[in-house]
Amino acid sequence: MIVSFVIAGVLAAARPAPDLAARAADGRPVSFDEVADARFDRDHADRFDALRGWAKAITPAERARHYVEVGVDPLGKPRWRERTRCWNADHKSLVRAMTVAAAHANDRAQADRIWRDVERNYADAVSLEAARTRAARTRAARGDAASRPTPLGRALATRVAVDQAWREAEFAREHDAATAEAIGWRFWSRMCHVDRDNTAFLQGVVARKEWPTVSRDGREAANDAWLLAQHADDEPAFQRAVLTLMEPLVAAGEASGSNYALLWDRVALAEKRPQRYATQFDTTKDGCLAASRTEDHAGVDRRRAAMGLKPLQRYADELAALYHGKRCPDLFAPDEQ
Repeated sequence: MIVSFVIAGVLAAARPAPDLAARAADGRPVSFDEVADARFDRDHADRFDALRGWAKAITPAERARHYVEVGVDPLGKPRWRERTRCWNADHKSLVRAMTVAAAHANDRAQADRIWRDVERNYADAVSLEAARTRAARTRAARGDAASRPTPLGRALATRVAVDQAWREAEFAREHDAATAEAIGWRFWSRMCHVDRDNTAFLQGVVARKEWPTVSRDGREAANDAWLLAQHADDEPAFQRAVLTLMEPLVAAGEASGSNYALLWDRVALAEKRPQRYATQFDTTKDGCLAASRTEDHAGVDRRRAAMGLKPLQRYADELAALYHGKRCPDLFAPDEQ
């Protein structure tokens, strides 16, 4: 019996470390324990590096198999679309989250702590989605005849409840940079499907010429439709179409000017143009928040006020508090100075 234990130990020590990258590429499960073991196994550090590299990039073979070229972006570079909705997010986001958590840890105990926080945040998001969905449906059912939303309004409210549950859960707690990054990758798969499903729903609304207005569907429904369009970043042409649709509605009081301004900036930056109202922010290399590329800095607060937006400095401070960050001393990104 003793001899058999010795032989088993020798065989275990001689067994090669698993090729985690190959397993992940084949769609076979990879656990966090395996990822962390590879990260801190000095004899097989290359296995962790290979897994991390695979999770960070699309290989040429994956590009050929899972993507189709659909045109060019404003800089003339090819624009690709996944053949299967959210393929990249589904296939790589969990592994990417694991490798980020392990790579930023100094030891196995710290890696485990980061991953526990990641999984706790994910579980909180699942619970919050369920609670928000129930609450949205209850509000719709209990509203009086004057305030009860239209069928379109009810559908939009439920979709926004899910959209906001995941976004709020991601930033509900303050985390160190490594944990926050891992949480973002862990959430990516679910949020990809939420945003793309909502975009497809909105595209149907536009095609049927049913875009909600304040007078017909209520202010909440109009706001909800805009919010889902604001998050349709994978469909920049659609965002541009919604912006065009909203312009006369703003003039008629049937849509919010502040919502229009936020979408205007989103579309402009997607088209590689400066934003007008400084509503979109980036994290700079110094780790602080500043407005992305913006035209005519001196007149930005005047333009914001005309669209019903609060002064830029107050807005920047609120964003920094919401995302547990800090505002840059200058309101505009350094490359805009």
